[in-house]
Amino acid sequence: VVRRGATSTPNSSGVIVSQWNDKSGNASHMTQGTVGNQPARDSTINSLSAVNFPSGKKMATSDPGSTTSQPVTVFAIATTTISVGSQNLLSTGYATTTGATVGASGSASLIYAGSNATAGTLATSTAYALQWTVNGASSEIRVDGGADLTAANPGSGGYRGYALGSYQSSGSGDWWAGLIAEVLVYTGALSLANINAVGSYLGTRWGVTWTTAT
Repeated sequence: VVRRGATSTPNSSGVIVSQWNDKSGNASHMTQGTVGNQPARDSTINSLSAVNFPSGKKMATSDPGSTTSQPVTVFAIATTTISVGSQNLLSTGYATTTGATVGASGSASLIYAGSNATAGTLATSTAYALQWTVNGASSEIRVDGGADLTAANPGSGGYRGYALGSYQSSGSGDWWAGLIAEVLVYTGALSLANINAVGSYLGTRWGVTWTTAT
């Protein structure tokens, strides 16, 4: 449904990013027209460009007018610079009854879709291949592959468009603090074979060790 990598940021002035293109063919591009909220493509992971989202930076798609219901599978290559509070990496872009988000809570990976489900440990300034299956009681969280770490049901919320770096397009808190290099979103719960295919691709490209998902 959505695929964006840090090399597809055509509308930038120097390193400032005002648009991040969707490469899936669905034209779900993210934009940010407010200069003070624009992230910067000024860092790298594995010698490839990554977009830097310090606190206060965010981007969003336009409002599609409808919600993508669960299940949704999300992958990201990202780093974080803090291990406190909540950080929204990819959230619902627009108001829903209970919107979904994936990111971090403290030093753990997070799914929120009405309540929190956290698992794993994220060290600061370390690149990870993160995978979330947002799917109620069957939700999954993986950090660099391996076994599903989820122990709690995060709720039933879905995605109405997408926001990167904060909760919803109008959000002003729970900022992601770190680098985001690539994000992929799929409708449906991917099979283990497909999770491993995507994870292996991301690991090879970004220099992250992906352990076979189980």
